[in-house]
Formats: sequence, C-alpha cells, structure tokens
Amino acid sequence: MKSKIFISALLLSAGAALAQKPVKGDRQLAVGANLTSSFATITYKKYVKDNMVNRVRIYGSLDYTLPDTEEKNGRKVESNRNAFSFGLSAGKQKTFLLENEKFEPFVGIDCFVSYSQLDMSTKTSITDSAKYYESINSPVFRQTTIGESINNNQAFNIGFSPYVGFNYYLTQNFALGAEVGTSLFSVEYRKNDSVQKIYNNSGISTSENLPKDNISTRLSLNPYYQITASFWFN
Repeated sequence: MKSKIFISALLLSAGAALAQKPVKGDRQLAVGANLTSSFATITYKKYVKDNMVNRVRIYGSLDYTLPDTEEKNGRKVESNRNAFSFGLSAGKQKTFLLENEKFEPFVGIDCFVSYSQLDMSTKTSITDSAKYYESINSPVFRQTTIGESINNNQAFNIGFSPYVGFNYYLTQNFALGAEVGTSLFSVEYRKNDSVQKIYNNSGISTSENLPKDNISTRLSLNPYYQITASFWFN
C-alpha cells in the first residue's frame, strides 16, 4: 500500500515538474462551474501569441423545482417554478508571462449574447366551511379557486463582460484555475406574458393583466465566480 502511494506521489511530482504554460499555436479546452449559481461553461481558447488568446464560450443553466403545495387555514396554494438560460460569448484574453512556468494569470473581455426564460404559476383555492355531500355517506369539503397567476418571462441580452483569472498547471497538459467576471453593460429586450386572474363566486375572471414588452440598457455589476479545469493541446 505504501509503495502505491509513493509511486502515485512520484508520478504527480514528475508531472508537475514537466508542467508548462501553452504558447503560440496551442489550443485549450476548459470546463467551468459557477460557485454562486447553476451555470456551467465550456470554453475554447486559441493562443495566437504567447501572451494573447482568442476565446469562445458557451454557457447555460437549468433551474427546475418540483410543484409545491401549501395548505393553511382552509387556503391551498399550489406553485410551480422553472427557469433556464444559455448564451454565447467571444473575446480576447491577455496572459502575463512570468518566470513561474506553472502559474498563468490573465485578464480579458468578452462580448456576449444570451437568452433566458422563467415560468412561474400560482393557484390559490379556499375550502368551504360547510360540508358538501357527494352521497349520503361521503361528506367532503368543496374547494373554490379564487385566484390564478401565470408568469412567463423571456429576456434577450447582448453586452460586454470583463474578467480576471488564473490557471495553475499541475501537469504538462492539465490545469486548475479560477475566474471572476461581471456583465458590465448590456442591452436587454424583455417579453412579459404574465397573466393574473381573480375569480368571483360564479368562477368568472374579473381582472386580467395584458402582456408587456420593453427594451432597456443597463450599466450595472452582475459578478460571477467560477472554478475551471483546462486541457491544452497542440
């Protein structure tokens, strides 16, 4: 057992000793996971110079929750929520050439386009205090729907995202790293198909909100924090 541990440690040390950063003409594939959301990313990089990189990234997230029902004091609320998003970005990255062959800090900026959708629904019912008899031996309480809300929000974004990060090469072709960035400026088109209904005693809707669309520009910080695993090749 000790010999196996020693051999594994020796191989890892040998790989670290051979570790070196990519140079002009090399390519890199990185997978990443955000620490503050369900976003996952796949990034392709091409080293056009020893210290200059072109990169393309695809990313996406899926947030699905099971339907939830809450009952209290004769009132039942049924809710459901689903969300997903995906995007594509491309940009430039500058790496800093250090004497340390394993450590590779970098800065860069991407132009991105993204789409997101959020679906939420809520249905509220109340239970009559008086019993209602479907048959003489089966008393039940009658439920009446008093409100319903259906929200469907879609958003398209285009903007710029600066970032900083680093890679640390553990072997000749493998590195672990981290990246911090933010969407600094974006133009957003949002389509809101939300509808809210209120029912009277006859079950007829008495009010309804019509869909709304809007376009907006935003200058705001929306940071992300990501860990990455990178593989580079010639």
